[in-house]
Amino acid sequence: MRVREIITILIGMHLIGSAILFGYLSGPLAILAAPLLSLFGWFFILPEAIGLGLQWAFYEPRPHHSWIRIAACAALSAMVGGGVVATLIPKEQSSETNFWIAGLLAGAGAAVFSFFSIHAIKVSEMEKTEQGK
Repeated sequence: MRVREIITILIGMHLIGSAILFGYLSGPLAILAAPLLSLFGWFFILPEAIGLGLQWAFYEPRPHHSWIRIAACAALSAMVGGGVVATLIPKEQSSETNFWIAGLLAGAGAAVFSFFSIHAIKVSEMEKTEQGK
């Protein structure tokens, strides 16, 4: 496993999820403060790391990959990631629906980002091994 790429993807997931979450809840200007505000979501790093590890372990691209398969895997990642984050996000009584939607969007965005990053890394590794043959 490539540790540096995995850590970079994990940080990217966290920043994208934070930007989507705070952008949805507080407006577009909150996206600019997402790197600072993402420090408040430190407890999401473990579920993000688990999801990233599962995606890395279970996804293997095919030599002649189908765009339908890639879209299905990305949609599955979005549903699982969105569902996990939506259930884990702390909610306030007054606007619980907004927090569910924000968590769903943030988790889905982060999971799709990590899926396409892993897909790009694994496809480039597969192409390097095919060229070496």
